[in-house]
Amino acid sequence: MISANARNAIRAKLLESVPDLKEVYASLPPAEASTVKPFAVLAGSEDSGGSPWKGLRENVKVELYVSRSATGELDRLAKIMTDALDKGLLKPDGGEAWVSLYLGTSGQADAIDEARDAIKRELQFALLSPQPLTEPVQITSDPWLTALGAWSKSLLGPEWSAYSGAWPESGATPAVLWRITGIDVRTVGSAAYEVQKKMSAFFRAGDADREHAAILKLLEGMGRSVKIPLDATKRQFLRVSEPKMSLQADVLASAPSPQGPLTVTLIRRTMRPAEEAPLMKTIQYQSKMR
Repeated sequence: MISANARNAIRAKLLESVPDLKEVYASLPPAEASTVKPFAVLAGSEDSGGSPWKGLRENVKVELYVSRSATGELDRLAKIMTDALDKGLLKPDGGEAWVSLYLGTSGQADAIDEARDAIKRELQFALLSPQPLTEPVQITSDPWLTALGAWSKSLLGPEWSAYSGAWPESGATPAVLWRITGIDVRTVGSAAYEVQKKMSAFFRAGDADREHAAILKLLEGMGRSVKIPLDATKRQFLRVSEPKMSLQADVLASAPSPQGPLTVTLIRRTMRPAEEAPLMKTIQYQSKMR
């Protein structure tokens, strides 16, 4: 079944854009030849529903009925309806906005409705309504997170585990979790730019004293270390900037976009690719001065 919001949106658009339409029905009217035509009937498709990108989708069939004595009107009105709805924004009163996309006809030929003395054509549309995400999506596969986690583990010791983005279901302790809380790109002259990523750490240990000791150890390590290796074999490093400890931070990792007790900004400068240009092979100069 098509939702009330989707039905209201497409009905209002059709009545506004196609003045010749007498009515847009939610269901087929009684089989009477005297029913005023042309009219349209809205029907939902069987595969309507949600989608993985957190949006709503309604597949709608618009059945256009015209009088059998005015078959030439079928093509004209169908084109007006398609032009009005295809790639259009529909805004019903008191409901969410929808984007309408034309999917073509139903695949079957125009049908004769003897009881209503009409000929009908089925047009198919998809109505899309993006919805806000209901939960934050954490980055878990960023190589900077992996590098920072490896560096943290080497400093804290082999008994510690390091994770990126989200806690594992096993809930191993002691452990540190790093999350990306912000990304910025800054231009450095015409030949280079810097990528800056703000990281936030969360800790799980046997008690608060052990967690605080780990925070202080990482903080002191960042104070000593100017760089953290991203790929030592390729001599790629991340510059450490502004490591900070905050005991008032919200340490509940399940909260949306939380700020951990330890934060740091990592920076990496990248050279812009040189633009190819014609090479100058020789220069010739002849002076006319005497």
